Amino acid sequence: MIRAADVFARGPRLPVSAGPPHDGIWLESSAVIHTVGSTSAIDVLYLDASHRVVHLVEHLEPMPIMALPSSCHSLLELPARTIFGSHTEMGDQLVICAPEELGKNVGAGAMAA
Repeated sequence: MIRAADVFARGPRLPVSAGPPHDGIWLESSAVIHTVGSTSAIDVLYLDASHRVVHLVEHLEPMPIMALPSSCHSLLELPARTIFGSHTEMGDQLVICAPEELGKNVGAGAMAA
């Protein structure tokens, strides 16, 4: 389950490591990411406006602050080893939608390919 995060909301957001296993956070409007407050490493997928992977970072250790690539429209913060386990690569296009819309969106994407 991926949670959308409002980066302009008041108060700190919980790091990925604080959520249930296999959860992630989707950030749409952010100039930087950080792992301050995290207790473990995370994976990060940088996405363009079409949700294509334009950059990825595996096993980002706690504490760094990183600027986003200019081609990045949003990003996914994921538990460490998610990129490895899913075989996600540069150029992959992700489907981001509500769970009940997944079948419709995946089917439409497969037909367009």
